[in-house]
Amino acid sequence: MTDLDVLFATTPYVTTVPRALSIRLRANDANNRTDWITDEGFLAAFYRGEFVYCVRDYIHCETKVRHTLQSISFHLPPFEVIRGVETSRCLDLLCKGSDWWAVVAIRESSIVVEFGVDTLERGRELAARFHKGLATREVPRESVTYEVWSGADFPSKKSFEDVAWETIKDNYPASTRENLERLVGHTRTRFSTNARLILFYGPPGTGKTFAIRALLTRYKAWAQAALVLDPENLLSSPSYLLNILDRPSTDSTRFLVIEDADEIAEKNGTRGSGMSRFLNVVDGIIGSDSDVMCLLSTNASPRTLDPALTRPGRCLAAVGFEPFPIKEANERLGEFGPSSGPLTLAEIYRQLDETSILTPEQPVMTGQYL
Repeated sequence: MTDLDVLFATTPYVTTVPRALSIRLRANDANNRTDWITDEGFLAAFYRGEFVYCVRDYIHCETKVRHTLQSISFHLPPFEVIRGVETSRCLDLLCKGSDWWAVVAIRESSIVVEFGVDTLERGRELAARFHKGLATREVPRESVTYEVWSGADFPSKKSFEDVAWETIKDNYPASTRENLERLVGHTRTRFSTNARLILFYGPPGTGKTFAIRALLTRYKAWAQAALVLDPENLLSSPSYLLNILDRPSTDSTRFLVIEDADEIAEKNGTRGSGMSRFLNVVDGIIGSDSDVMCLLSTNASPRTLDPALTRPGRCLAAVGFEPFPIKEANERLGEFGPSSGPLTLAEIYRQLDETSILTPEQPVMTGQYL
């Protein structure tokens, strides 16, 4: 049974009422989806003059389970559910109260709500009540909170436990480790006066992801990380790019992270307008006016990298992640035999059964080779 099925038994002051909506389907198939109906129904009511003002709010909810219709209803006056769409990842609702409308998008760690009201005071009152009841405290400082963007107006939020650089530094060959040491030691002041692009490149299994986590752990006091899952949309949509850059926050540097960025990092003969926009964010007019850093992680080889990304003055650091030379692996991580060739960190873990201690001082973190 869904939330809508059990609603009457648990929340008697919420009702579901079949109502006709004046919605005209568009020719664009992308808009002819059930989860589009709640947003379009709200807009249709706005167009018809059912309310005068729209008050929008974004609520970060760090909870173990996603909020439900029942849990949000306790923080609103009585209302009717006009339309509702539930999937495994979200619950979208179009609601109507006695003197207000609302469209609510409930995600795993966030809620986006728009209240339709006749006065701004009423909208602010509803939004404040809703926000106060559902917003949760910030994640403890021993964790790093980051945004996840995937084509939506608002990001979801995730977190991971701190990854101290000291616990993973021996997982990298000497040249890689030295470059990462310099990055880890950077401060916000040093970033503000230097280039703003960081490039991680190398084959899979060499530890790029955990190096990113260690950087974000070290920078979390002054940087807000934003992980972009759809770089193709970032490059093709100027509004999407600007929406990510313009997110309201405390005094924090925006730190864009794009993993598996092969399509951005590799030079394929031509450079489109999307790539030009990205470079403008790094060191053009937009970049010079924004407190933003960018980190690209790619499996591409050095010879295929776009030289525009590694240009001095634009690229702060281009760090190559390579397999361990067998001599260095034997000296620091275990005995793998004189006949073995270079080994990636993933291959070393496989040989060690992922249970050995890589350094005598610190225990290994499970899966840290990713």
